[in-house]
Amino acid sequence: MVGLFRSLNTTDLALRAQTVAIQTVSHNIANANTEGFHRQRVEFSTTLPQDLGQIQLGSGVRVARVQRIVDLALEASVRTAVSNQASLDEQAKILQEMEAIFNEFGAGDLSSSLQSFQNALDELVTNPESIAIRQDFLGEAQALAERISFIANNLNATRNDLNRSVETIVDDLNEKIEQIANLNRDIVVAENGGLNRDSANDLRDQRDKLIEDVAEYLDIRVRENSVGAATVTVGGQLLVFGGRFFQLTTETRADREVQVTDIFVDGADLDTDGGQLEGLLLARDQILVEFVDRLDSFAKDLAFEFNKVHTEGRGLE
Repeated sequence: MVGLFRSLNTTDLALRAQTVAIQTVSHNIANANTEGFHRQRVEFSTTLPQDLGQIQLGSGVRVARVQRIVDLALEASVRTAVSNQASLDEQAKILQEMEAIFNEFGAGDLSSSLQSFQNALDELVTNPESIAIRQDFLGEAQALAERISFIANNLNATRNDLNRSVETIVDDLNEKIEQIANLNRDIVVAENGGLNRDSANDLRDQRDKLIEDVAEYLDIRVRENSVGAATVTVGGQLLVFGGRFFQLTTETRADREVQVTDIFVDGADLDTDGGQLEGLLLARDQILVEFVDRLDSFAKDLAFEFNKVHTEGRGLE
């Protein structure tokens, strides 16, 4: 009778364990298209054997744990690659926009306007007494000035657009790092302060997805402590530490007729080495600024040199 009870108990344990395995497979299939989900697998282990005199008799199987299939080293490499790609994508995007603004080799581009201005000036030198040629020259000069102004206004408008994107990302980042901190607290509770490490699979998936989203904005580093809470840093600056998060703050300043937003974390300038945010800031504060300054310098030099020569001339009378 005792032997029959043991056999039934062993069978019951096996059925329970295999039920967990089937449920886990169903969970994997159901979430096949869930963004951020990691496949899970059941790890089995034998139950404690029973001593029968000189021998030990196996008592069945149990579920040791349900584990996520995740390569932490690969995840870290992917985050770095995502950050770098996002930064380069933003810089490439702004260069394409600038190409459209300058529209070189197209109708009405700056080079064509400058050449038309030069041609009209050559005509004026040849026939300075002609009122018609003078009017044509004034028209070409006006067109050139308007073209330079058009490009400058569009460059500034693009900087404004980039700045609005920066502000939107800051708001999104603050929301995500707060959610990561909240999930840290939930994971620590669900895993009994580290006693059941790596057991809160779905909560960890949610946190990893948020961390991946943050990595698209910033080149972050992630380290997990002994109780399962993730610490998120960027350039050595803390964003998330356990259940605490450090919100990004902003200040606005004027720069070349544009209001730009600077970003801080815990009172210090945010280190934006990598990520979409770096690409936006490089485009706003370096790539576009360089062209704005060069265009401004070109317009000033052109006006100065032309006016210098013009003052040496004389009218028809």
